[in-house]
Amino acid sequence: MSSWATRSLAVAGLLLSVLPGSAHSQVVGEVAATDASIKGSVVLVGGRTRLLNGSSLTAGESTAAIQLTRGGGSLNVCPHTGVSVTASQSGTDLMIAMNNGAIETRYTLSSSADTIMTPDFRILLPGPGSFHFAIAADARGNTCIRPLEGNTASLVVSEVMGTGVYHLGPTDQVLFREGRVSSRDPLVPPDCGCGPPPTPIRHAQQPAAPAKPAQGNVEQPAPAPSNVPAKIEFPEGSAEATIAEFGRQVQRASPRQPANGDLHVEVDAPLIFNAGVENPGPGPLIARVRLTPLPPMMFDGLDALPPKEVGSPRPEPAAASTASGTKEKKRGFLRRIGAFFAGIFK
Repeated sequence: MSSWATRSLAVAGLLLSVLPGSAHSQVVGEVAATDASIKGSVVLVGGRTRLLNGSSLTAGESTAAIQLTRGGGSLNVCPHTGVSVTASQSGTDLMIAMNNGAIETRYTLSSSADTIMTPDFRILLPGPGSFHFAIAADARGNTCIRPLEGNTASLVVSEVMGTGVYHLGPTDQVLFREGRVSSRDPLVPPDCGCGPPPTPIRHAQQPAAPAKPAQGNVEQPAPAPSNVPAKIEFPEGSAEATIAEFGRQVQRASPRQPANGDLHVEVDAPLIFNAGVENPGPGPLIARVRLTPLPPMMFDGLDALPPKEVGSPRPEPAAASTASGTKEKKRGFLRRIGAFFAGIFK
């Protein structure tokens, strides 16, 4: 406990010494059984500890809540924080002296006023209003004040060892550095008080169920699109029918499920052939080709030559009549060959 906190507790004890005897036995609040340590006059009733005027309480590892008997409400003492609570003779006003640590006020005042003493500041809580504040102080003189949910009141902060005064609104928060009002900062750490503010819980909302149509006006759902391509019939013997039949044969030959279990993607792409379009492709026209039927080739006038015998004498030339017949046969064959090539390049 700091020296100023010790002096504050000593001043509170001195004030109690001059108060009437009834003030010493006045109950300021009740504390449930916790790990807090209490010094001073107490009364044990049904597992709860009643704090008498001038008693001091030091919280342990958990927050100790003091339920105030004056008008309800509570004073939360954060872990490892020591406070001393002193009530006025009428019991309507409280003076709360704290050392280095943090407290939270959660009560309402009508026409009275409370005072909170820290090692460096005197904080006045003038009624009426709901005083929901978190106040924390450390050994270096840094003191923060943060309003809590439901606060509607204002505070007046003044220096103990100086003349600085600061008015704090219901929604204002401030951090005083090194015990000076002039060294203030609006950025307050989130752990100012007994802990960071709780995170609001957001509940997921279920989507609204679709409205059912009225009887007698039931709409049939649209049929699901089929991924099976429509079957197109082509004239038998046409080029389109031949290409389509070739595609069906390739599709029947391809396996539906691979043996190794890998997933393959099958894509059906239409193959369109139009014989009436001269230039189906995007490229330039290079040549035009016209197909005509070939003339029949007659090979019935050709006689196979007998195989040559090894060592046989060279045959003598035949008679004139035989030579003329052979020439006629050769000229007939040449004419057929010429007609064949003439038909190609016509």
